[in-house]
Amino acid sequence: CWDLTSIEIPHNVTSICEHAFLNCAKLKLVVIHSETIASGPKLNSNTSCGYLIYYTDTVVSIPSNGRIGQYFSYFETISLYGTDYKVFSKHAHSDDMFDLSVITPTCTTVGYNVYTCTSCGMVKTQTLEKLPHKEVSIPTVLPTPSNNGTTAGVKCADCGEVLVAPVENTVTITPTYKTFGINSVNLILGNNISLDYKLNVAEGYEVLYMVFVFEGKEFVVSEYEIDGGKLLYNFAETRPHKMAENVSAYVFAKTEDGYSYDVYDYSVMKYCIAKLKKNENVNVISDLLAFGAATQKYVNPSVADEDLITSLIEAQGYTLTPTAFTSIPAALKAQYVDVDKNDDFEWKSSTVVLGSSTEMVYKFEASDITGLKIKIEVDGVQKMMIDASDLTIEGGRYVVSVNCVSAVQYGSEVKATFVINGVESDSVAYSINGFLYNNLAKNEGTALGDLMKALYVYGDTTYKHFYNN
Repeated sequence: CWDLTSIEIPHNVTSICEHAFLNCAKLKLVVIHSETIASGPKLNSNTSCGYLIYYTDTVVSIPSNGRIGQYFSYFETISLYGTDYKVFSKHAHSDDMFDLSVITPTCTTVGYNVYTCTSCGMVKTQTLEKLPHKEVSIPTVLPTPSNNGTTAGVKCADCGEVLVAPVENTVTITPTYKTFGINSVNLILGNNISLDYKLNVAEGYEVLYMVFVFEGKEFVVSEYEIDGGKLLYNFAETRPHKMAENVSAYVFAKTEDGYSYDVYDYSVMKYCIAKLKKNENVNVISDLLAFGAATQKYVNPSVADEDLITSLIEAQGYTLTPTAFTSIPAALKAQYVDVDKNDDFEWKSSTVVLGSSTEMVYKFEASDITGLKIKIEVDGVQKMMIDASDLTIEGGRYVVSVNCVSAVQYGSEVKATFVINGVESDSVAYSINGFLYNNLAKNEGTALGDLMKALYVYGDTTYKHFYNN
């Protein structure tokens, strides 16, 4: 047997045949419990074993470099290949003749008291029972939208064996929010976008926490306030440019039968739709929603038009009427600068068209545009020079339309200047910020104005998100 490394010979064995351990090249340990085996048989001729000593409860370490072919009981020392091996005769032992060493047991293996005779080197052993497992608890895993979680369990701290396996929780959806669940949700557009959820809590339900799922991530919120007898939870991990992205809000409670949950989906888009239903005049709102679409384009230029916030809302049956072009009074934010009072060229109006792109539109009147170019600057830096041949005419006025700022650059000033035969003349400057401010001023104090304020701050939030300040 090539792989035999150890063997125990029981008490009832009275003899061992010749060559019993032939070719046992890996044999290292023999434990003999019999006193009746004849001493000196020719046991292991042509093996890699050393010598065997036949004592009761004897453990013998067998050298690996000798091949024995001797009758052990007739020799005191056996010499094999230049190495001497001691052959011991049986003699009486007393307890004070043994040295003790201990192989400590564990919870998975037995141990041994190993007694070695100081006179003859005989070894005997006493088996020590396995130790008991050191029990520690496996914590409860509470349920989330992606995992039902498990009950508590028990395992061994030393070997890791699971002694009491955790069991998957029973989780059921609550049939109606009237008894338990989310009673209302309110979206707050400020320097941060946050959602407030109020919960109904019925007898028999112990609310544990809420889990918000946004962009594939789970956010566990356990802190709450009491508002009007209801639990109020807040979530503030939404992103300004994710207007159509749902926030799925789960509220988990413990019951006698396990766990129960309620779920509600909400988004900035749903908030805007709710406001649209309450206001007939959607002009400014639609512009600001289009500003959200421009933001989407800025974040991901490859986004399909049908995936923009404006397209998604229109797909639900709401018509977004763009704000009609109107002349802006001089008292508003557009800055007109007359350099030489040139009566042949006069800026008349400026506005912003917020759609899937951010477009600045300026109109002027001129009797002759020969030799005219329009210089466009953003915050004092020249971006382009427009030839007169590229201009269009609308309502008897020349139209300068440029798309040179991104959705979040709402504070950047876009300036258009007449350049006549190489000489700069009158200019006009405007910004998204000014456009929103002017429209807000026209609707102050109304429900529509309140929504515009919120969406105006939504632009601030967008700016803060991209520039981290």
